[in-house]
Formats: sequence, structure tokens, C-alpha cells
Amino acid sequence: MDHTEALPDDVLAAILGRLGPRDLAASCCVRRAWRAVVDDRRLLLPHLLPHSVEGIFANYNDHHRPQFLARPSTSCVDHGNLHFLPNYTEGHRKIADHCNGLLLYGDTREFFVANPATRRWQRLPGAHDDGECREAYLAFDPSASPHYEVFLILPKDLGLFDVTDCKLAEVQPEQLAEENFTISSRYLLEPPWSTEVPQHSTEWPPPVLTLDVFSSSMGQWQERSFVREGSATRRVVNVRGSLMFTTNGVTRWRYSAYWRGALHVLLCYGTFVTRLSSSNGKYQVIETPIDANECKVGEHYLGSSETGLYFANLQGRIRIWHLSESNGEVEWVLKNSIGLVEPSANIYSLNPKGICRPWIFDDDHDLDKYGNNKRLEKVILDWNWDDDNILDECGRRPGHCPLLGCQLLGFHPYKEIAFFLMERFEAVAYHFDSSKVQYIGYMRPTVDSMTLLVDESFIYTPCMIGDLPEKAKRLKRGRRRS
Repeated sequence: MDHTEALPDDVLAAILGRLGPRDLAASCCVRRAWRAVVDDRRLLLPHLLPHSVEGIFANYNDHHRPQFLARPSTSCVDHGNLHFLPNYTEGHRKIADHCNGLLLYGDTREFFVANPATRRWQRLPGAHDDGECREAYLAFDPSASPHYEVFLILPKDLGLFDVTDCKLAEVQPEQLAEENFTISSRYLLEPPWSTEVPQHSTEWPPPVLTLDVFSSSMGQWQERSFVREGSATRRVVNVRGSLMFTTNGVTRWRYSAYWRGALHVLLCYGTFVTRLSSSNGKYQVIETPIDANECKVGEHYLGSSETGLYFANLQGRIRIWHLSESNGEVEWVLKNSIGLVEPSANIYSLNPKGICRPWIFDDDHDLDKYGNNKRLEKVILDWNWDDDNILDECGRRPGHCPLLGCQLLGFHPYKEIAFFLMERFEAVAYHFDSSKVQYIGYMRPTVDSMTLLVDESFIYTPCMIGDLPEKAKRLKRGRRRS
């Protein structure tokens, strides 16, 4: 007699819930009653959702494909292996976005959504090609649905324009800061000497914003309209001449985050956050906590964590605000303010060979014919965020981070940690609470280039959920991915 049959479902669920993910999945094959309890109580869901950082994807300005810096892990899963995507090694494609374990990969002509943890993917059908430059953003919440959405947004719809070239404009840059004007212009349609653009003023944000959105549940692109919440906040002035929209010096990936069913996009120079909600078809423009002069300099970052949405500004200090919403009121609350100081000498004199547990970089020379990293077969170590690769005496001054002038790679979504890239491509992690600095790894591909730089980076959190129809056709025996 099976004594578990006499147990109430609550007790059986409590027992099964103590199992690890593999044993819990295997228990579903033992008895139908056990499987029913696991399915009804969704006991496997927490194990399938993103809950850890497993690496950093990076795009480079002078390299043909993204690279991956992998965290040492007992799972030995090569998350950086994207060779299952069609024509992955051809052309010059990049990762456009990352959201909760899914990657948006491709270029302006063709996009793929891929899940490196499950090695499944989907090619998106082509959107209309009207010559306009659109940015692509990925929205995915595996705790709510296995489906995802991709938003295509024209920069002019969100006011993302470079206002540094205003010689032919009636409104000067200093007026933009003092009087909160916004310049709007077609994208590279008129030559710099053109004066044919009509002069007029209108309101921004517009009452209705219409975007192209791909829904995996529908399997097609659709025009979707979002109605503005709140009144217009700015007067938009068309100017003579062409004001070029550019991402030079303004890394696009820092400017979006998905939180509670809404995509949040940060405007150029960190002035506003636009929130797009698919559930009610509305959008809202939220001012950031920095003033117009601060928007001109420094770096700005929009991200999300388990507790909510946050906005960060780097200008001599790291300041982080948390978005608080109560009774319909939206307010940015200062969470951290940490001074940035010059790196100490022992950071610049890092010797990677002396580090006991560096992360693993998937440069081309260490991939086998299946695209797997050869070093993963030999290195099976778990990573300790508290003790591994701590740099002595670095950042021990409370409230100060010794990484002034270093490039921000991103923030840990579950811990009070910021990732930085030093000038010699050494990646480090800085802990806000303890001021510790950890050496992460070396992030320079083995390519012959004097101008190689990291354009964009994505902190990767694997997820086992995702509604993607295609799967990898060939895997190396003994290295099959779960």
C-alpha cells in the first residue's frame, strides 16, 4: 500500500516541494496523483523562472557576433552557444534586447527570438520596410504567460533626437534645457542645408501613439494604438535642417525595462520614461528625477529588480532611484548615492592568471564544432558572490566605488551589485552594501582590431519557459542541454 495516498494534498505538496527541480520533475512520472499535485500547485514554476545571473552577453563595435562571459556553474550549460540560430556566424548581427531569459537577435531586416537555456528559437516575420529607423524592444513575463511581445518604436515617436547640431534651428540647445523644448525632425530625410521643413508647434506626448507590435500568441505583427494617460507636457517645435538621430555615445540597451506587464523605455539623455501597457492599451510619460542639465552629461540606466523599477544616473556618483506608486501618484525615491573615485593601483595591475575562479569567455578559438565552449568541460565550479575573487583593499571605503571612468555593463537584478568594464576589458562586480570588488573575467575577443569596444551588454538570467516553436537540430552526445 502506498501510504502517500492517505496524505492530504497540502501535506503531499509540502513534501514534494522540498525536492530539487530534477527530482521534482521525475516525481511526476511516479504517480498520477503526484503529477496532479505538482501541476495544480505549480510547484515546478519557481525552478523554471529566472532566478540567477549566469553570464553577460556583449555586442562589439568591430566584431561580427556577440560574445558571452559565463559564470562558473555546476550545471555546465553553455548558455552562450547560439550556433543553433540560422546563419549565426554570417553577417554582422547583434543582440537587440534581453528580457527574462529570452534574447532578441538580428538586425533591422530580420529578427530572431531565442532561449539559450532551452535552445529553442523563432524567426519573426518581416515588418514593413518604409525606410524609417526603428528600435526593437522585447517584453516577456514567464510568471504570467509563455508568450512574448516585440515592440518596434520610431525614435521620433519618443523624442529620441540628437540636439547637438542646431545651427539652422530657431530653438537653441540652451533653450531646450531652460525652457524644456523638444526638437522633432524626420530621420535623415532632408540634407543639412534643406529649409523645406514647415514650422509649427504641437503637443508632446501625442494623444495616441501607434506602434508595430509582434505577439507570439497571434504569430504576426499588428498595429496597436496606445492612448495617453495624463496631459501633454511639452511643446514640440519642428526646425529647419536635419537633426540626426544617433546612438553614438548613447548605448540603447540601457534604456528599457519590463515590469508588471508594461514596457518602460527611457528617452535619450534620461529625461522621461515612457510606459506602454498592453493590457489596457494605454501609455504614460513619467519624468525622471534628474534635471535638464544633468540629462546632458553622465550615463543613465533604466532597470528592474524583484522589488520594482529603478533609474540610475552616473556622474561622479552612482545615484539610484526606486519608482514608488501609491494611490495613483508616481514618485522617484532615492535608494543609493555612492561616490565614484579613481581605481586603485591593484585593480589596474590585475593578473588574471592569479585569479582562482575567473568567469569563462567564449572566444572563437575555444569553441568546438557544435559551438560549445571547450573549457566548460573542464571547469565545473559554482560561483560564490560573497567570497570568490575578492580584490584586496579595493572599494573598502564605505560609500565610494573605485571605478571612476569605467564603463557600466549593467546591474544584478537580484543583488545590490553593479558590473563595470575597465579599460583593458577586465570585468568587475561592485557590491553596494559592502563596497567589495570582485574580479569577473576578461571580455576581449581574440580579433585584430585597434578600435574594438563594447557597444552593448546584457545581464543574462536563464529561463526554462518560452513559447518558441523551433529547436536545435543537433546536439553533441553527452552534452545535451536541459
